[in-house]
Amino acid sequence: MTRHPRCAAVHEEETEDFETMHVGEAVLKNIFDTLKRLRRRKGCLGSQDDWFERVCPSYSVKLFYDPAQAVADKAALGRAIRTRDVLKSSADALSKIQNQIARQLRNCEYDIEAYKRR
Repeated sequence: MTRHPRCAAVHEEETEDFETMHVGEAVLKNIFDTLKRLRRRKGCLGSQDDWFERVCPSYSVKLFYDPAQAVADKAALGRAIRTRDVLKSSADALSKIQNQIARQLRNCEYDIEAYKRR
């Protein structure tokens, strides 16, 4: 796979730009999975809420100790933490992508204005 020269330099040198110019493979997979769900649902963002509720269902809290519930709660906590980590890394990556696209849009709008003035 051929990398863009700037990305290759940033990736190899791990310069200051590394964090702003790099999105990890695992994060990309998570974003692609989200986009696939959205595509299957014809772009309906509500499907994301349904997915989250299936992964991390909320239950009412019992006011007494139940050993079986404690085991289930521990497993649910682990799922919720893993889900939070995936969502956080995806949100961070999407923010990087949005910032890059916004910068390119500003540059494009600047170019359009420059062409109009010529």
